[in-house]
Amino acid sequence: MEQLKEIKQPRRILILDGMNQFIRNFIVVGVVNDNGEFFGGVFGVLQTIKHLVEIFNPNIVIWCWEGKNSGKRRREVFSEYKEGRKTRGSLSKVFEFSTPEEEKQNFVAQLLKTKEYFTILPVYQLEIENLEADDVIAYISNNLFKDDEKIIVSSDKDYYQLIDEKTRVYRPVKKEIITKEEVLKRTFVYPVNHALLKSAIGDTSDGIPKLKKGLGEKTLVKMFPFLNEDNIYTIEDLINYSEQHKEEEKYQVFLTEDSKKTLERNFDLVQLRNHNINSQSVDKIKSLLINQKPMLSTSQLMILFLKDHLQSQIKRLDDWHRLFLRLNWQFNKIENEGDLA
Repeated sequence: MEQLKEIKQPRRILILDGMNQFIRNFIVVGVVNDNGEFFGGVFGVLQTIKHLVEIFNPNIVIWCWEGKNSGKRRREVFSEYKEGRKTRGSLSKVFEFSTPEEEKQNFVAQLLKTKEYFTILPVYQLEIENLEADDVIAYISNNLFKDDEKIIVSSDKDYYQLIDEKTRVYRPVKKEIITKEEVLKRTFVYPVNHALLKSAIGDTSDGIPKLKKGLGEKTLVKMFPFLNEDNIYTIEDLINYSEQHKEEEKYQVFLTEDSKKTLERNFDLVQLRNHNINSQSVDKIKSLLINQKPMLSTSQLMILFLKDHLQSQIKRLDDWHRLFLRLNWQFNKIENEGDLA
């Protein structure tokens, strides 16, 4: 009798933009431990995972950090990339540090502590040299777990371009799930053209300039009405359409050589669908997912809570244990490349 093949059940993969989530919690979660030390980043991240397990019941959780020299490639393309972020003042809105240096030391200490907690929880951690978290997340979303449901957790709108029938974005601040239709409603383009949109209108948070002053989402789609179709368009499509309407002054900006170079540079900076990841980095991503064996250690979790003097913050330890244990039970461990398909 011919052996029946096992039917593979779709899994739910939770993929988190690690630094985005850590910084968000460091800014707004005002938790101090029993010694009066600020612990908002660590505790907020643990609460975030607890909340996500409750609402999504994931089978696999992947936490993606920024790698060493993560912005190097994009700064080589555009030296001012994310330059403005280096000059911001105090991060935390809920805890007053004596000096900027004290805040920086606390930030680094909490970051390392968060990574330590993850070693005893059923959570995969990825941190790849020379890659930003969005590069890693994009590679996973585009190339791995193709038959599975993927939920990207981040407040960064760059991830809109990765949304499709099997991939959604969850924005934890507003507790909202972003689908293809929601991207169209908010930005007037489908996800497949989100990077093209941003190449023209820029991104102030990353220091990427827009093509011209006053050019926004609504204006761009009015100029190029085909952009709200669910088809992939290119910079050449914008230029060709502008050429056809060159008698109108508003299209002239798209017809200069400098503008074309700006569009191409911006698109290279923001697009995530065609990854610029070398084979060594791809191998590293796969190797970490296959060789890590994340599992809940209840005893070690208790030890860390006690060591970090968080007893007064852990109101109902049974609830924490129950949720992490549930994640541990339903966790589909990755054993080989076949589990990444």
